[in-house]
Amino acid sequence: MDIPNSCSTVYLPTGIFDFDVTPGKNGPHRIDPGPGVPHSVA
Repeated sequence: MDIPNSCSTVYLPTGIFDFDVTPGKNGPHRIDPGPGVPHSVA
């Protein structure tokens, strides 16, 4: 049995964000997680 690939599209308005979420050459926008976020130690 051949199962075809599926694809879906979700619209997410970019105006709801406080920063630019569109792709760019500088990579993703970094957010300061603050002091309360645990970090892994490598």
